[in-house]
Amino acid sequence: MDKIDRDWNGGANGARAGLVVFLVCVFSLNQFAISVFLPAMPAMAKALGAGGASAKATLTVYLFVYAVAALIHGPLSDRYGRRPVLLVGLGLYTLASFACALAPSIEVLLAARVVQAIGAASGVVVTRAIARDTMAGPELVRTNAYLSTGQGVAPGLAPLLGGLLAAWGDWTWTFHATGLIGLVLLAAASSGPPESNRQRIARIGVAELAAGYASVLRSRAFLGAVGAAGLSTGPWYGYFAASPELLIDRMGVSPGAYGVHILIGVIVFMVAGMVCARLAGRFREASVLGLGMAASFAGVAALAALAAGGAMSLTTISLALYVYAAGQGFVFPITATAAVRPFPTRAGTASSAYLFLFMTMAALGSIAPALIHADLFIGLPAAMAIMIVLSVACLIAVYLPAVRAAASAPPA
Repeated sequence: MDKIDRDWNGGANGARAGLVVFLVCVFSLNQFAISVFLPAMPAMAKALGAGGASAKATLTVYLFVYAVAALIHGPLSDRYGRRPVLLVGLGLYTLASFACALAPSIEVLLAARVVQAIGAASGVVVTRAIARDTMAGPELVRTNAYLSTGQGVAPGLAPLLGGLLAAWGDWTWTFHATGLIGLVLLAAASSGPPESNRQRIARIGVAELAAGYASVLRSRAFLGAVGAAGLSTGPWYGYFAASPELLIDRMGVSPGAYGVHILIGVIVFMVAGMVCARLAGRFREASVLGLGMAASFAGVAALAALAAGGAMSLTTISLALYVYAAGQGFVFPITATAAVRPFPTRAGTASSAYLFLFMTMAALGSIAPALIHADLFIGLPAAMAIMIVLSVACLIAVYLPAVRAAASAPPA
């Protein structure tokens, strides 16, 4: 695949750097679309005469459609190539973003969000498949670390940008900004990286889709990687869902202080991802993954101990959360790499399955605190502790044995 890089933007180094930047930007589109309009949601609901439940549905519907659409884009890119699926997806994302801004009613806005989610899902799935096509070894781990960094930065910075846009203009500005970014990336994709899929599957249909997903789900390495990733990320989504009520309503933290608290957590995750990228190739992958999982476990354990001892404050919670976030900066890129690596001819299918299962576990994590106990001082740390213990168990009992078995197997 070296020639792919040499052919794009001149020399190999320039092509590789340009490809990585492009992949990070496209990969972050989904999180940007989710987060940027949140500050403008009350104004949007008022302008369109929608109730609170209808306004929140613009997020719920988006997430549901996004997860389901991810199951389709990967196999399509395995059959027809990465470029056409990505170009169509970015086109849908761009058009739907502008349609959201021009929507005359909440019903039209919901329909446009459905199309926007379908387009965004193609970007996340295909970018990971392109990385698998064109890179290997430590370079692939580094690229997935950069993708994770972009995915972590977007939900931290997008609400700040959305708030500024809503203050300068109105709620439609957030969707116009989303559409303009999509348009820029669509232009870059049209003139940018060439087709990377050189091992396309012969045909695609219901039987072929089922066979492709069955081959992925039979892999213990895949199941171990996605299980460890999704279960260890569940606490993050659970904290995002429960922390506004816990910190602002129950503990009296100001909204501004809460925003800074979350932003610092995102920065810690980002920095850890960059460190992970530096460590790739210098240390054993399992060692780096173990370090990240240990930090994630320690952060959640500290939070649970604080809750049990009645010592929860913004400072103590922040310290525990930042240790956890640092660990996730190591866990996420390595598990994402490990899940897709065994499938050179079905990288898109594996990426789709990974994204669907990961998002499903993340969504369950977001509602777990409320399901476990009505009091968030009990429900949140308990839910986070249960998920991180299950994640460690998945890593030790499923993923690591599969890696050892693959390493000891004779060459095919």
